[in-house]
Parts: sequence; structure tokens; C-alpha cells
Amino acid sequence: MRFFISIFFLSFTFNISILSAQSLREQADKAFANKNYHQASMLYDQWINALPNDYYSHIQLAKSYVFIQNNHKAALTLCKAISAGLQEELLVQDTVFTPLFIHFDTLFIHQLQIPMHNGMTIQDLVIQKIKEQSKASKFPLKFTEQKRMGRYRVLYPTNYDSSLLYNLCLLLHGNSQKPEFILQWVQSLHIKNTIFISPEAPYLKFKESIYAGESRFSAAGEDQSFPDTLKDDIINMSAEWYHDVLLDALKTLPINNHKPAIMGFSQGGFYSSVLASRYAKDFSTAIVLCGSIYKEGNVLDNLENLKNHNVDMLLVHGTKDVVVPFQTAELFRNALIEKQVQHTFVPFDGGHWPSTEMHTIIQQWFDDHFSK
Repeated sequence: MRFFISIFFLSFTFNISILSAQSLREQADKAFANKNYHQASMLYDQWINALPNDYYSHIQLAKSYVFIQNNHKAALTLCKAISAGLQEELLVQDTVFTPLFIHFDTLFIHQLQIPMHNGMTIQDLVIQKIKEQSKASKFPLKFTEQKRMGRYRVLYPTNYDSSLLYNLCLLLHGNSQKPEFILQWVQSLHIKNTIFISPEAPYLKFKESIYAGESRFSAAGEDQSFPDTLKDDIINMSAEWYHDVLLDALKTLPINNHKPAIMGFSQGGFYSSVLASRYAKDFSTAIVLCGSIYKEGNVLDNLENLKNHNVDMLLVHGTKDVVVPFQTAELFRNALIEKQVQHTFVPFDGGHWPSTEMHTIIQQWFDDHFSK
């Protein structure tokens, strides 16, 4: 018994540290997206100290160093990324690093002289890996669209009756989450006469799934080492997958004539904005909970669609949110005002999760909206 208690305690404390470090990376991603590369480099460095084998963050840190013109640290960081398991051939496909490869010559690598715990130096391991990968270069890596089956979860209302028709809401979970997490939260809201469908984001997060002991998903494909040139394609395909789930539910579930709602948290909030602005004719309302905004989603460019199709929005965001800063929601609210999009903006005193006071507001939003 004492053994199992010890294992549980270690697992619990480790998960707490992972959650803390995870917010650091999301902050780093936000700083990087805002081109604040000095801040991003500091945050990625802290994150890597927590998860030294996360070579995706090594790459982001190296990019930050490139943009602040510290090529020496950038090259050193890439060496560490390769030692963490990154295939060197993936770096070649990233245009940011094109001018940096002169630092990978043997002389430079031997000047680093960084000792490793196993008696080898990083530079020796890098040289070894590059030699091994030169043999694999006969099989270059390429990326293209993949068609495959996906999964989504369904939450039926209390006292569900298959002979009746119900409202529909597409519910999108956040980064490194799974549908069950946000569905359990929605279930606690006791929203009437509404079926919620929550798809798994299309990309499994391998390392975080291992750490958590359960599947964790993302719509950004961080663990796939996609080159930066594919960001737009990744967002487009993820949005199409979520929309395909909506269309399947409309065909296979007992849904009434009300246009569906869409609601998402964090990364899911971002995609709620993406889908509502791209497929405005298919939605009646969009609820964005602590949502992020990235330029690749082209949300701001498509706000006119929301106005044209009378899609109203509910923005809920914590004033103390350190993962997606409150200023992000304020900027989005200002854009909605400028485009004359119907919306309600509700700040709350809290961080990166809706406070209990917001539950009543969300419940009332569904009641008011679907009673029209």
C-alpha cells in the first residue's frame, strides 16, 4: 500500500509540474506569435528546463535566437534538439534556419565542447547523428493531406428521448486536452434540450499523453515537426475536420431546425472563431472561452461574414489570464466593434478557465438563444 501511495504522490507532483510548465510554453508561444522574441526565448528556456526532451520547444527557442540575431545560441540549441531526438533533415525544411547551417560544420561543433552525462559530448553525438541521417537522406520526408477516420464524443441531455429533436452545439476542447474533459464541465451546467458534440483534435500529443497516462490532443500538430510553412494548411485542415463533425452530427443525430451553436475553450476558442467566421451560414452563435487568436486563422479578415449572417458572439475571458493575456480578448472585442458584429464581452476576475460566476451567464446565453 505504501508503495502505491508513493507512486501516486510522485505522479501527482509530476503532473503539477507539467501543468505549470505547460502554461510557460503557451506563454512562450504567445510571445513568439507577437514577435516578442526576447521574452519568448526566456520562456522557452524555462520550459525546456522542465521538459528537456521537447525538441519542438528547442526549435522555437532556436528561432527566437535567430530573430534576435544570436546565431551562436541558436546553433547550440539546435544541437541540443538533435540530441533530444529531432531528425536533422526536418530542420532543412524550415526556412528560418537556412542561413544558420554554416554553424553545423565540424569546427564549430567541436568548439562547443558541452559535456554529457553518458561521457559523450553533444557535438560528438550530433556528428554521429548527422552521419547516420546522411544515409537516410535517400528517403526525404515530405508532407501532404491525409484522409482518415476521426472520433467525436456526444453528450445527450438529461432525460433524452430519441423521438424528440434537440438543439446542437459543437464543443471544442483546448490544447493538450481531450473531449471528455470539457464535456464533463458542460454536463455540470445542466443546459437543457441541447446535444453537445466534441471532436478529438486531429493530432495526438505523444509526450504529454505519456506523461498524463491518457490521450491528449491538439489541432496544431506540434509533435509532428511540421515546417513553419504549413501553419496555414494545418489550421485549414483542422477547421475542416471540425466542420465535417458538425455535418455528420446534423445527418445522424435528432437535431431540430435551429442553427447550431459553437463553443470552445482556449485553442478550441480560437477554432470556434475560425469556424464561425468561415462557415457563418451554419451557426447561430459562437461562444469563445479564454480563446487565443492567431493571424494564420484569418479570423479578423472574415468578421464581415458574422455580421452578414447575424451570428452573435459571447466572449468570456479572465482578467488575470497568463496563458492567453486579457489584452487578446480586448483586441478581439475592438475588432468586433469595428466590424459591427453582434457580441457580448464578459470579463471575469480569474485566470485561464471560466469562473463559477460565468456558469450562469453561459447557461442563460443558451436559454435565451435557443428560445428565439
